Amino acid sequence: ILNVEKARFDKMLSSAEIAADKDRLRAAYALTISAMLWRALARLGSSVIKRSAWLAAAGALAFVVLYNLTNINITERLREIATIKVLGFRDQEVASYVYRENVFLTIVGSLVGLVLGFSLHLFVIRTMEIDTMMFGRNIHVLSFLYSMVLTMAFSVFVNLFMSKKLQNIDMAASLKSVE
Repeated sequence: ILNVEKARFDKMLSSAEIAADKDRLRAAYALTISAMLWRALARLGSSVIKRSAWLAAAGALAFVVLYNLTNINITERLREIATIKVLGFRDQEVASYVYRENVFLTIVGSLVGLVLGFSLHLFVIRTMEIDTMMFGRNIHVLSFLYSMVLTMAFSVFVNLFMSKKLQNIDMAASLKSVE
């Protein structure tokens, strides 16, 4: 706006020319602002995509680990589970027998993981810090809660996923097998 006023005195522009210059300046300003907003949105979008990708990868890893542990647990205890079924336990009782142990191990693993994760976080942050650059050392309590809830949700999901395997255990074949 100041340049337009200066141009008015230097060149003695008409008011129509000054109005046109002001409109061009407003348009340029609007374009600049909109370009800045688009860049900010692009950075935000890529950040959201990266975080979503990390969360998806972490969720897939949690599912695979819990699935493998549950699968190994069921496979190693096949004779025991078949014996319980032969004794007359219903499918829900057999499932709760196995799932109770899985949920307990998930809770214990989550608590140990929180303590070790917090310690590892402090170690990494202290190792990376230099005199001219400091990092935040605080982890919000809500983050701990989210991680435990998500781990428990994955554990429940894996338990539901493995229920079909528990129901399909062939009792006769399992009891005939030699250990």
